[in-house]
Amino acid sequence: MLKTDFRPIALLAAALLAGCGGDGPTGPGGGSGSTPTVWSLAFGEAQGDGADCRFPSRTLTLTETAGSLAGSIDGTGDGICLIGDVVFSGAGPSGTLTGSVTGTEYTITPSIPQFSLAATRHGDSLVGTLAWTLNLIGSGHAAHLVGSWRAARLPDNAPATTTEFLLVQPDLTDIPEGDSVHLTVVAENSHKVVLSQLPTLTFTVSDPSRASVSATGWLKGSVSPGPFAIGVHGGQGYSEVVGHTITRAHSLQIQPMALVMNRTHGAQLTVTALDHDGHHLPANAVTYSSSNSAIATVSTDGRVAGPGPLGQAWIRVSSGALTDSIPVTIVAIPVSFALSPAYVVLVPGDTLRLHPEILDSAGLAIGDTTLVHFTSSQPSIATISGSGLVRSAGPLGFTDITASWGSVSHSVRILARSAAIPHIVATTQLGGSPAGVAVAASGAMYVGDANSGTLYRGDLPATALPSQQATGGSITSIAFNPAGTRAYAVHDSINGVLVIDPATNSIVDTIRLPENLQTLSVGVSPNGQKLIIGAANQVFIYDAATLDSLGSVTVGAGVVHLSFHPSLPLVYASANGVFEINYTTGQLVRTFDALETQASGTAVSADGSELYLASIAGPLQIYDLGSGALKEQVPWFTPGYSVAYSAAQDLLYLTLPGGGGITIVDRVSQVPVAIILNGAPRLVTLNAAGTTAVVTNENGWVDFIQ
Repeated sequence: MLKTDFRPIALLAAALLAGCGGDGPTGPGGGSGSTPTVWSLAFGEAQGDGADCRFPSRTLTLTETAGSLAGSIDGTGDGICLIGDVVFSGAGPSGTLTGSVTGTEYTITPSIPQFSLAATRHGDSLVGTLAWTLNLIGSGHAAHLVGSWRAARLPDNAPATTTEFLLVQPDLTDIPEGDSVHLTVVAENSHKVVLSQLPTLTFTVSDPSRASVSATGWLKGSVSPGPFAIGVHGGQGYSEVVGHTITRAHSLQIQPMALVMNRTHGAQLTVTALDHDGHHLPANAVTYSSSNSAIATVSTDGRVAGPGPLGQAWIRVSSGALTDSIPVTIVAIPVSFALSPAYVVLVPGDTLRLHPEILDSAGLAIGDTTLVHFTSSQPSIATISGSGLVRSAGPLGFTDITASWGSVSHSVRILARSAAIPHIVATTQLGGSPAGVAVAASGAMYVGDANSGTLYRGDLPATALPSQQATGGSITSIAFNPAGTRAYAVHDSINGVLVIDPATNSIVDTIRLPENLQTLSVGVSPNGQKLIIGAANQVFIYDAATLDSLGSVTVGAGVVHLSFHPSLPLVYASANGVFEINYTTGQLVRTFDALETQASGTAVSADGSELYLASIAGPLQIYDLGSGALKEQVPWFTPGYSVAYSAAQDLLYLTLPGGGGITIVDRVSQVPVAIILNGAPRLVTLNAAGTTAVVTNENGWVDFIQ
């Protein structure tokens, strides 16, 4: 049974004790004098709504005047209530009472809500009933109690040596079954003076099935748990105290009964005491210890953890005189694989060894890899031995190599490729912060600076940019028309686009957008007829020959990049997603809503079947332009800023400014053929043949990759 502190709900005892103390005549004849009369109160049980309550005796002083009662209650000792298996206990208070007398009928009004007392006087005795509705705070239980009480009048002229009051300690006793406790008694006369000589004492117990008491005051718990009252008689005095027999714990139940854990993990133990019949009891203070703390540790509240080494230890649990233990086994449980290298590019006939690493649930490596099994999805492309040696079989293509051990596995993709791996062939230092870049079919090349607004000019295959022109603004995007006779550069100072004649390398015209719309990107349709300008929330369409405005399309956010379908009049504007716009009709065709991931660079495959989107908040995403569905997410491209597609090489180039690198990926297999770490690459564009990539770098240079 659970014992709960009753002090927060001491009104339970207060109401019964104070209320009962309010009954009493002023004298044996019930007269109307003003002499106080002292009564000794005793209570029976009060019961109702599943509550069984018992209260100790009290002393009561009453003064009757013209049928009215006034007085006080005084005493010590705790009361006890049992509700199911929960015990509430607490001290009864002292206080004042009022009431009235009509003949032999007494009515007492205590200051306790919903509490009432009634009594009938029989000579020097009062016999009464009580009724009380109480809420036991903390239990959620409301009890409507009905009980009985009685009071005996103490004589007014008792000798100074006559025992009138008995004080019994302890006043509330919890006794485990079979245990004993000694009751001590102090005698007082009617003036509350302690007497040196105890009278002959008689002890009684209300329920012998719960406790027994000897003639010398030894109280012993019996086999039936529950509350009881002990009455003590001596001289003219009488007192009651209450007790509670509790079941003795016989064994400890530990859950779980055994632990098998991965290293660095933990588990919580719960401990419950059981009696002889297996019923749950509240456990006393519990202590824990480990037989080998290097293998398993245990905290003061029963939290078990494995510091790292594998092995077995025993966790010992103690509560009082009871002890028990459980075994704890620390093991390495495989949950995942890692394979290195993470991707492989082989030339025909080449070999490479894969190195498997088996990880447990703590993310730690398991040393034994002898049971790893390897398979190849396309053995005609590449085979793998039992020890992890990959060999290219000859044909070009790709295969997936899977390593497995038990229920865990991991795969890497092997690309067999005969072409040379692209690499940086030249770097041209410019200073500042190169950003916008464009290459014409003729090889004419422009690079714009995002800070100074300097416009640099060169001509491929040369990698120099000898010509430079100050424009007084920021140039972040550049585009050539297909013939290479005009170039267009976004310029923030004019909030629009510069029109440049590459033949004379001079600015020949400007296009200004509304002042409240920042210009962000520029592009020219494959047929050279339309000039597309991306701005904040708008895509503007111009006639490329006359520079007349043909209208605009509203989009969700600032357009940072434009790419074109190779055969249809469609432009793809990247913002918080990608917006497909028909630049002939000026209509928004569809929106790739799933791409709301801070989209940046876009590119379209040579056959117009796929859209590639670089996102600064996620991996490269590949969309089927026929259905509009997302086909792939390529984890190697994360996060990306600009993407370009080389049809000649069937490669995708992606810049990763935050990661400081350029990733080049085989389009079909999606295997990275090269990762070039170099500064903070920004925009990438390709020459007409798709064999040279030009990459601006925010750290002050331009890289050329072949």
